[in-house]
Amino acid sequence: MYRSSASNKHPLTAGDDAKITAILWSRIAELLTVCGLSLRGQLASSVSTCGITEPQFFVLLACGHAPPQGVVQNDLAARLARSPAHTSALVEKLRSAGLIVGQRSDTDRRRQLWRLSAAGRTLLDDSLAELKSWASQLDEKLDATRRGDLIAMLAALTGSDPATQTTSEARSQTKSRLH
Repeated sequence: MYRSSASNKHPLTAGDDAKITAILWSRIAELLTVCGLSLRGQLASSVSTCGITEPQFFVLLACGHAPPQGVVQNDLAARLARSPAHTSALVEKLRSAGLIVGQRSDTDRRRQLWRLSAAGRTLLDDSLAELKSWASQLDEKLDATRRGDLIAMLAALTGSDPATQTTSEARSQTKSRLH
């Protein structure tokens, strides 16, 4: 049972299960927030050397790991936890820079699909190269099994597909592109 400290004036008792659960989830939220802000700050700093923002990087990453036909703009918005309007502005900026290309879905003309251009692929690869040192430092803290477990747990909490792919799938796709 989690107890905030020995100096707590109101110790929790066995009958306080709901309160204990609320405290635990609050602590989890706090740690996720701190961790997320730290990771995103480090990531943003690294990708900024390539001339892009963190949200732009995430759009390029999503497009880079999408099926060949591309990723639906609404799916991008959901994945980025951004409004459709904000996602539209991000996509338009990347499109006008020649980093992504769009096309209408063959099955639903209302849906816009986005994929990387050659320049977008190069920029994504450059950005990922900038992140290698950062990722290696994080690898020392969590081995592959624990990273996979963390992805699965976070996906369960957000109700999303486990980050669309596992770490091993990402590594095998990256290796196949390099060879």
